[in-house]
Amino acid sequence: HLLSNTVFVPCPSGRNPETFRIYEALEVGAIPLIVKPEDNKNYLNFGLWNEYPGQLFSNWKEIKDYLISMNVQKANELQLKIVEWYSRFKGNVKQYIGRQINEKIDRNVEDNDTDHDNRRNNEINKLKSKIIEYE
Repeated sequence: HLLSNTVFVPCPSGRNPETFRIYEALEVGAIPLIVKPEDNKNYLNFGLWNEYPGQLFSNWKEIKDYLISMNVQKANELQLKIVEWYSRFKGNVKQYIGRQINEKIDRNVEDNDTDHDNRRNNEINKLKSKIIEYE
């Protein structure tokens, strides 16, 4: 597979700034070349990206200059850091999603408990009303 033998992978955004190309590169241990998206669409501001060890670029010209200044040793060191970071990143995403799901489930359970309690109170009040009518 060509991608798995590649050190640097250009990852231009498509319809979504957080493109699948980034994750394909990370999955094979390559170094994604990422141009930062506009602020209002910047997924990199999401806390899980805080410790990303790779460089983020403002434009494609910066990437060209960066690659010209790169050597094998720096590339190997960066690749290792990115592989280690990505492993932690995936674990953090998994934990984050798990927390979000659990919070949603807890909220639904609380809402259902409240609904259930309200229905029971209504039934009890109806019964009390009927008892008072029969007295």
